[in-house]
Amino acid sequence: MVVESGKRRGRGRPKEPIPRSTFLRAAQGIFADAGFQGASMSAIAREAGVSKATLFHHFETKEDLYIEVLTAIASDLGRLVHEAVEDRGNFHERLDRLAEAIIRYLGGTPRAARLLLREFVDAGPFMNSAAALSVATVLDDVVALYQDGQDAGLVVPQDLRHLAATSVALHLHWFAATPVTRHLLGGSPFTPEAIEDRIREVKAQARRLCTL
Repeated sequence: MVVESGKRRGRGRPKEPIPRSTFLRAAQGIFADAGFQGASMSAIAREAGVSKATLFHHFETKEDLYIEVLTAIASDLGRLVHEAVEDRGNFHERLDRLAEAIIRYLGGTPRAARLLLREFVDAGPFMNSAAALSVATVLDDVVALYQDGQDAGLVVPQDLRHLAATSVALHLHWFAATPVTRHLLGGSPFTPEAIEDRIREVKAQARRLCTL
């Protein structure tokens, strides 16, 4: 006689728990392509390879899922910026390391920049939630980094808020406006070669924007 041990698996429940990152990755692509209003939980479930019921088991609403996706991206970028601010080394080296880290992140997460830019323009659920404070923190950290450079006499006297806004566009737009960059490059901006080229160019441009 075969003796069963443990609890029976509920009907429709996967044998192995699905990582939350699977849902977030699928949702990031759908939201980036369709926007918050145009995306559906059915499409996200299909992209994740699960049923819509499974998706709703993890996220009560589409807005909850959307905010978590944007929060994860903002958190990743915020960590990179904060590390550059906390690093007390040479300003130019910190600026270079930050540029490289952000370009590698956006280049390795193809839809992140497009989703962020879309949300910044539309001012959707994320920017109208408490989670949007994470974006404000990132921007304040960028200003703080430039302030360090200005205090050291390495940044041209200027309004650092405007400089921060220009820096955001410098890093974000290239990977968000892919029809433009594909035309300029004659190919994808997400290839390893294109990412290395972009790192080199952004480092040089960032220095020219702000340093004496």
